[in-house]
Amino acid sequence: RGVALAPAAPDAVGDALDGIEAAFKAYPPLCLGKIVSGIFIAGRIAIDGAQAGGVGGPAWIVLAAPADISAAARVETARLGVHHESSSFVWARDDLLRQRWAETLPPGWRFAGPAVEQLARADAPAPPPETGFLSAYGGTTPENDFNIYAETAFDAPRTLAARAAATKLVARKLGLLLEAYARIDPRLADAFARGGLAAAATRG
Repeated sequence: RGVALAPAAPDAVGDALDGIEAAFKAYPPLCLGKIVSGIFIAGRIAIDGAQAGGVGGPAWIVLAAPADISAAARVETARLGVHHESSSFVWARDDLLRQRWAETLPPGWRFAGPAVEQLARADAPAPPPETGFLSAYGGTTPENDFNIYAETAFDAPRTLAARAAATKLVARKLGLLLEAYARIDPRLADAFARGGLAAAATRG
C-alpha cells in the first residue's frame, strides 16, 4: 500500500494518548500485547492519498491525531482506532474465523476495490440490517466488516447486543467474533458477558 505518514503535533499527542488509555480499559491486563507489539501516533495518515484514521504495520498500528480537528475528535479517533486496527491482527491470524465469517456474507455482495474506494464509502448510508453489515464501511471488505464489529463490541457493547437481538445474522457474526477473541485470551469471555454480548450471541 502507498502509506504516507506526517508527524503529530505535540499538543495533539496527548489527546491521542487519552483515547488509547480509554481503549485499554476494555481489555484485561496485558491482553492487547498478545495482539499487537506497539502503537504509534502520527499527525496524518494517507493511504493512496486518502485520509485514514489508522493503519496497521507488520506487528504494530499507527493512529492519526490531526492538528486541525477538535481534541474530542482526536480522543475518539484513537479510542476507536485501537479496537479497529488491532482487530486486523486477530483477523489475519485466525483461519477458522475467516472461513466461518465468509459463510455469513451476502451472496453476490459487491465489495470495494482499493483503499481509496473503501474509505470513500465510509460516509454512505448503512446497508439494510438483514445483510449483517453494521455500516457502509463494514460492507467494503470482509476484514473491514470484522473491524467494525470489533470496534463496536469493545466501545459500544450494548449497542451491538441490541443489534444482535434484532437481527439473527448479526448475532451469528457476533458469536464468531467472541470465539476468536476468546481463543487469544479466555479472560475476554468475562468481559463480553458483562457487556451483554455473550447472551446476545447465543440468539444466533
